[in-house]
Parts: sequence; C-alpha cells; structure tokens
Amino acid sequence: MNQLRRLDICGPFHFDSVAPGATAQPCARRSYLSLGLWAAALLLALLFLALPAAAQRTAVPFNKNLQWFAYAGDHKVAGKWGVHFDGGWRQMSNALWNQWLVRPGVNYQLSPKVQLSGAYSYFNTHPGGLDWEPSAAPEHRLQQQLVIQQPLGKVNLRHRYRFDQRFLGSGYVEGRDRNWNLQHRVRYMLRGDIPLKRLSNETTAVSLSLYNELFLRYGYAGVSAFEQNRIFAGLAFRTAHATAIETGVFNQRFQPLSGGRIENNYVLVISVSNQLPLNRLLRRK
Repeated sequence: MNQLRRLDICGPFHFDSVAPGATAQPCARRSYLSLGLWAAALLLALLFLALPAAAQRTAVPFNKNLQWFAYAGDHKVAGKWGVHFDGGWRQMSNALWNQWLVRPGVNYQLSPKVQLSGAYSYFNTHPGGLDWEPSAAPEHRLQQQLVIQQPLGKVNLRHRYRFDQRFLGSGYVEGRDRNWNLQHRVRYMLRGDIPLKRLSNETTAVSLSLYNELFLRYGYAGVSAFEQNRIFAGLAFRTAHATAIETGVFNQRFQPLSGGRIENNYVLVISVSNQLPLNRLLRRK
C-alpha cells in the first residue's frame, strides 16, 4: 500500500508532496518567484486599465477617478538611524491633470514599535498636462511623523500621526512674482494588515491592507477644518525578502479650500516598497 504523503504549501498555487518522516525542502525562494510573477501579472493588468483616455485640457470632472503610482524605501543606516525616500506620479482619468512628487527624509527608531521621521517633499502639479507649463503649481512641504506599531492577534495595527507645513505656490504668470500660501495640516491614519498567506519560514507573503486616514487643516482662515478622509482596501504581495508590491483603491472625501460641495473621488494605488539596509541596497559589505 502506498504511504500517505503530506502537502507543503510553497507558494500560491504550488504544492510539494513529502513522504511521512521526510523533511520538506526550503521553498521560500520558489514562493517569492511565484508571488512575483502573479503580482507582475496583476500590476500589468491594472496599468492597462489605468491608461488615461483622451481628454480636453480644461475638462476636470468634479468627482474624480485618479491613479497613483509610487515607490517608497526605508533603509537602515546605522544604529537607530535610517533614511527614507519616496516618489510618485499621479494622473486623472478623462483629464490632463497630473502631479509628480519626491520626498527624502530621515528615520529614527525610538523603540522596536515606535518610529520618528522628518521629511521634505516637493510636489509639482500640472492642471493642464506636462506640456502646458504656465499652469504648473509647485509645493514645498515639511513633514514630521510618528508611527506606532500595535500587534493585535494576527493583525498588525499601525497608528500614524503626521504634521504638514505646506508652502503652496501659484501658477506661473509672465511678469509677475509667484504667490505663496502657507497651510498647516494634521493627519491621523489607522491601518491594519491582515496576513492571508504565510511562507514556510513564517514570512507573510500576501496580506489584506485596510486603513482610514483623516486630514484636518488648522492655523488659517478657511471655510472648514476638515480637508479630506481616505478609506483604503488593497492587497500586498511580498515578492522578495525586503520588497513588496501593494495595490488597492481608496475613496477620498475632499473638501476644497474655497468651500462648496465635498468631492467624492476614487483613487487606484499601485506602489512598490523596499526596506533593505542601505549598505545592502548599495551592494556594499
């Protein structure tokens, strides 16, 4: 009679049979490769769906559908110190509006579950598209951040408190100085990451990501302290030991600075993150 054989799950849609008493061979590398292929296929499909349709230069809908593409890196340097960098491209369906940004920063790991950060951001917004330079509006932003990790059973909860000082520039007009407006903002995000699949080494391979983030304005004479709220749901795929791809959608309820009706926007987000120590990232020993 044939001996019963047990199955070792080595990745999505991949199983290895192992005879009783035998030791399963490590399969994390094969799992990462399989996850990477599935994540890449999903990413290509989402990129195809996100291609902007033909649009008029001034046709910006009130309730908007946008696509955000981002990269984020947090890299340990030495001791409790690390560096941060993220950048992104944002575009709007049925309009030529787009925006790009870069954000370098510094991290300090106060404790295993508490991190402090400071960063500078540069945004450049093009309401009429990249080829319509007079409409481009820059923003310089200073940012202070506190992140607290709070494991709750199998769920990894994260509280993020962020303070923004935004120096908003007006569009370019020949013969005139650009106008600048300082705005202050406080943000709070509650995020939960729920493991859906683990590898044989207990590393989370696929997780469900949920968050809610509230934005409030302060220190200015505006119509409302409420600026926006984002509710996000998505999936994160770990494609290598320190690299992950996350994709999802958030609903954005946005109150324009000038007041009026609250916008109800939907944003597709595709992001890649990396957390290798800086010396390994630069291939130095």
